[in-house]
Amino acid sequence: MYQRMPENSISMPSPQDHEAALFALAAGKPVSERESFLQAVCGSDKPLANASKPCL
Repeated sequence: MYQRMPENSISMPSPQDHEAALFALAAGKPVSERESFLQAVCGSDKPLANASKPCL
């Protein structure tokens, strides 16, 4: 019925990996642009945006 995925296949990143990548991208922006960047990328996902804000 279900087949095992090969070990070298691409899988979905974990929520922590997603947050870390978002933080890294936001941190690379000028301070004045970070809030608008998070709003544009996160959209209505407020918990995701709020996870990065304290660190920036």
